[in-house]
Amino acid sequence: SGIKTAVIRAKEKGHAAEAICRDFQATVFELVERMILRAAEQTGIRRVVASGGVLANGALRRRLDTLRSRQIEVSYPSSKMMCTDNGAMVASLGYFLFSAGVRDLVDFRVSDKRV
Repeated sequence: SGIKTAVIRAKEKGHAAEAICRDFQATVFELVERMILRAAEQTGIRRVVASGGVLANGALRRRLDTLRSRQIEVSYPSSKMMCTDNGAMVASLGYFLFSAGVRDLVDFRVSDKRV
């Protein structure tokens, strides 16, 4: 929360784009790591499977690899070519299911809030 606002404010203050991008990436990676560690602590789950286009980022892969020292096993595609956008994968699956005649009603409340 607030990370987009922080980027806007830094830009307004005249900070260099390179510094903004570097700090944004570092902050997001720190948040991902923190959330994985919190989830592991709360659930006892010690294995995480990561996916999506962001996993093509080598710095994120290295950061996730450091979780091994905290007894968290992180798996992700070995090839960056396999790190495709989750939205594109879901849309593709939806297309093929719809084309095959699969229809399911949405019978749950949709929310943008974390549970």
